[in-house]
Amino acid sequence: MLLRGARGVERRDRGRRRRWEDRAGLDELRAVVAPGAVEKRGEEGNVARGTQRAQLAETEAIGEDDKDLPHTLTKGHREITKWQRIALVAGAEDVQHCRGDVDETAAGVIREDEVARAETLEERVGHRRTILRAVRTVFELDGFFDGEHVVENAAIVVDGGEIAWAGERKALPKDSGEIAKPAGRFAVPGLINCHAHLTLDGEANFAAEVRQTDGLAMVKAFKNARASLYAGVTTVRDLGANGTMVIELGRAIERGVVEGPRIVAAGRGVTTTGGHGAEVGRVADGPDEVRKAVREQVRSGARVIKIFSTGGVLGEGAPPEVSQFTPEETAAAVAEAHNAGLRITTHAHGSGGMRVAAEAGIDSVEHATLLDERTVRLLKERDVAIIPTFAAIHSLLEHANVLDPVVIERTRAVADRHREGVRMAHRAGVRIAAGTDSGTPFNLHERFAVELELLTECGLSAEQALAAATSGSARVVGLEKAGHIGGGCWADLVFVDGDPIADVAVLLSPKTVYVRGAPVV
Repeated sequence: MLLRGARGVERRDRGRRRRWEDRAGLDELRAVVAPGAVEKRGEEGNVARGTQRAQLAETEAIGEDDKDLPHTLTKGHREITKWQRIALVAGAEDVQHCRGDVDETAAGVIREDEVARAETLEERVGHRRTILRAVRTVFELDGFFDGEHVVENAAIVVDGGEIAWAGERKALPKDSGEIAKPAGRFAVPGLINCHAHLTLDGEANFAAEVRQTDGLAMVKAFKNARASLYAGVTTVRDLGANGTMVIELGRAIERGVVEGPRIVAAGRGVTTTGGHGAEVGRVADGPDEVRKAVREQVRSGARVIKIFSTGGVLGEGAPPEVSQFTPEETAAAVAEAHNAGLRITTHAHGSGGMRVAAEAGIDSVEHATLLDERTVRLLKERDVAIIPTFAAIHSLLEHANVLDPVVIERTRAVADRHREGVRMAHRAGVRIAAGTDSGTPFNLHERFAVELELLTECGLSAEQALAAATSGSARVVGLEKAGHIGGGCWADLVFVDGDPIADVAVLLSPKTVYVRGAPVV
């Protein structure tokens, strides 16, 4: 019996040869266990037998319906005493060992990084061994950008969901794998959008769109996540949405329910009474209430915390230069986020709000619109990254004739200072990552590469701008295996026709996109 737990797996009768080509690239897919047993580390006796797939995040088992399990499995406080089509056995960190005897119950296991491209699974009934073989693929290219530099006449070896080797073709190890010819001749790491709003479509009437129904917002989030992925964005940090819907979308993508990029979601941003972001944010006043608001996002599954330190350009509330949270409130938010092991970022246009946040230990600043020398020095000293989100202002000014005059007046008042401030920060060595604030008026999720072009207008070289969108963003988001092309990194790859260092615009039209070794475009 072959278990079915994810898209791309064929199920046929017992004893037949099966082809298994799982292109889901699931983060949770960890191991395949042949007749034998998986034992969860530290939970003696929590054992299941039979052919089963172990996955992260759920304790489940799939087998023949209504047949008693050899042992009871537990999921939280709920006991599972029969095979049910509700899930799987254990996560990678829980799989202690796979045991069995060739003459009685053969057992085999493959690592997480081999699963995404495992080619065949042949199972014979009785006491015979399950055969597992992972596919190693070699991409021969004109070149690739490794997250910092260009490597020419290059090759990348993908083994399952990770990169096994990358470098110049002349140094390619022998018998590295099957040669593949991607549609594009140049590769970059999967792009990372550090600032997006997946529930928003970029409608002209921002105030109306943020008040949309939850159902409509969820549909948009799914659509925009896929649009981002097809544009080469393999990781999205969503910084504010209705309730927990984007958190749940991220979970669904991880489990292979739907296709999309990795999502690092903040849930609801935390703001003040009458403050910017209150339409869908969590309003909190005073240090104790701010702590509670952050804890609520943590409980909901947020993977990053966002606060609003100043007013804004769009929506209601205070103008961009006005500070919102006090130093005590900001310190409470930062402490709670860090206590939960999460990073915390802040929406901040004005220098005063940025300094309060930096003094409190904030990890990054969104927009950073009205920088001055004093603030730049502090950001550099505290190693606080900035995400300028130039695409948001660029899109507003491009469509000024159809937008609210108040919004355009605010935008024009800060646009020049924004560019000059980022130039100053770049010269000072402040870390810069790429985010677009996509979902704001006319700022489309699939146009992420526009941000890189705008960064080059502020003194960054094309190489530095691309690093900001890959390795720099990976550092900000906290995903060490993303944003690079090198051994041990996730096989998140974007193939394009030309060298993006020579022409950043080629990133607007990716030819092929891979996530964890699996092609999605």
